[in-house]
Amino acid sequence: WYSEIPAPMMLGHVRVFKEMMESCDLSRGSFFSFVGLLPEQMLYLVWLTTGQRFRWLLEPLALPEASFLSRPLIIDIGAAGGLDTALYMALGARVVAVEANPAALNCTRNRLQQGLRTGNLDLRNFKIVSTRPAGGELKRTESFDTLSHALDFERAGEADMPIYEKHNFTTTIRLPAVSCFDLIADLGKPFYMKIDAEEATEKCLYSMSRLPPEWRPTIVSAEIADAMILELLWALGYRSFKITRQSPNVLRTSPVVCNIPGASQLKESASGLFGDAATDVESGPAWNSIEDTLNLFYMLMNPAVRSGVARWFPSANAEWFDVHARQAPP
Repeated sequence: WYSEIPAPMMLGHVRVFKEMMESCDLSRGSFFSFVGLLPEQMLYLVWLTTGQRFRWLLEPLALPEASFLSRPLIIDIGAAGGLDTALYMALGARVVAVEANPAALNCTRNRLQQGLRTGNLDLRNFKIVSTRPAGGELKRTESFDTLSHALDFERAGEADMPIYEKHNFTTTIRLPAVSCFDLIADLGKPFYMKIDAEEATEKCLYSMSRLPPEWRPTIVSAEIADAMILELLWALGYRSFKITRQSPNVLRTSPVVCNIPGASQLKESASGLFGDAATDVESGPAWNSIEDTLNLFYMLMNPAVRSGVARWFPSANAEWFDVHARQAPP
C-alpha cells in the first residue's frame, strides 16, 4: 500500500509520527497500559509496514557496542523471508541467518543483497538437528509444501511452492544438517539468538546444553508451543522471561520481493523486537520470573480463556507467541 503514496508525503507522515512519539512524556509502563504496546514497538511497526526504509525510526534500539568496527553477532534460526534478519541488519548487527526452505531463503537473499555484498550477512540453507551427523556434511531429506511447513509465508498467497529442476528449488531437497551447538562453536557467542524453527526449536535448545554457560547467547527467543521450551531455557541458565505476541508483526508482501512465481501476494510474519524492547503481553516492559511466566503461558493456552477472548477479538484463537529470555534475574 505504501508504494501508492508519494515518497515526500510518506516521509512527512512518518516524521510527524516519530516527533509525536518523542514528545510523549509517559513512562514505558504507562504507555503500555494505555496502548498495549511499547513506544519502540510502535516505531518498529511503522518501519516494518513502510518498506523497512526509514532506518532512523530504529534509533532508540541501538545495540550495545554496535559500531563500524564492532558488530554484535545475531544468529537467526528460522529466518523465513528475512523480515527479522532485515531488522538485525538495520540495527547494525552481523547476522548469520539459517533457513531450511530454499524459497524462503531466496526471499532473504533478494531482500538483503547489500548485506551480502558488505559481508555483514551470512545465509545458510541448513536443517537444524540435535547433533551434527558424523562426517559433518551428511544430507537430510526435507519435504516442503505451503500447507504443512510454516515458512511465515502463510501459504504463500495460496500459490504452490516453486518446483524447478537441478540447481534451483524443488519440493523435496537434501540439506546439510547442523546443530545450534555447532553454529555457536564455529561462530562464537551471539549477543542474541532467535529460534523459530518449528519442531527443530527444541532440538536447538537441547544442543545448546553442551555449551559452557559463558558461551550461551546473552538473549534468546523461541516460539513457544508448550511449557517444555520454558523448562529448557531455565535449564540453560536463563532467569528472566517475557512472552510476546507475534500477530502484530504480520506483513503483506509483493511476491516480486521474494521472486516466487505464481503468488499473487505473500503473507509474512516476524518475531519483531527482542530483549528489553520486547513487549510482554501482561507486564509490558518488565521481565518476569519463571513461575509468573509459566502461569501466564498456561492462562494464554487455556482453551476457555482463548474462546472467551475470541468472542470480542476473533483473532485470539489464531494468536501465537514467543518467549524471550535473558540470564540476569528480573
